[in-house]
Amino acid sequence: MLNHRLFVTVSHRYLVSSLKAKHAARKLDRTKRTGMQNTSDPIIQPAGFYIVALSSMPYSNVYVMFLTVIYVITIMCNVFLIAIIFYDHRLHVPEFMAVGSLVDLVLSISLVPGMIKTSIVLDNFVPFKLCLVQMFTYYNFLSLESLSLCILSYDRFIAICFPLKQKSINTNIRMAYIICAVWFFNSVRSLYGPSSISTLSFSGSLKVSSNFSDFAPVLRLSCSDITTQWNFATTSTILFNAVPLI
Repeated sequence: MLNHRLFVTVSHRYLVSSLKAKHAARKLDRTKRTGMQNTSDPIIQPAGFYIVALSSMPYSNVYVMFLTVIYVITIMCNVFLIAIIFYDHRLHVPEFMAVGSLVDLVLSISLVPGMIKTSIVLDNFVPFKLCLVQMFTYYNFLSLESLSLCILSYDRFIAICFPLKQKSINTNIRMAYIICAVWFFNSVRSLYGPSSISTLSFSGSLKVSSNFSDFAPVLRLSCSDITTQWNFATTSTILFNAVPLI
């Protein structure tokens, strides 16, 4: 009788262990299948975004008219300054090579015409790829504006601290190398933001709460994990926009 009870107890424990093992195996298989399905989910990219901040702004027509006047003056002044530096050989010196007139010109062109089109034509739709191009151009040249001041500060530092050796230390070729290196590095760095946007999915609202294709408002519309992009944007803003101005 004792042996029979022992046999029943052992059999019951073996049966329970077998059922638990089968349940764990099924759960593991289900988890693997779910993970495979999640990794194979396609990226949902919209046709474009709607820029809604300008249309919802009170007295937006007055604001756009004022912005248009400032834009025209900015373009004329920068083109005039670039033309003077280009045609006058006496100005072909490192000091004027570091002047960021071209940066201001491209920065204004990348931002203001789209806002004018949104207000006058009443078309606030921006295609997805054009949104990424505007985003890259704006943030690239916004950082270059601060970095141009750093290059100009370097030239003035050489002129003040080493006035007799300025022409031998800071030549046109050396300044051209510095400018090209800064532009290349900053362009590669600025390319990460828009390229990372193209890897995110957008399945909700497509209304951008900004006056242009801004990085942060577009990023908030994504239904994917944006922790990496947000940390990179915060670090880049501090290092390449705020620090050079200190």
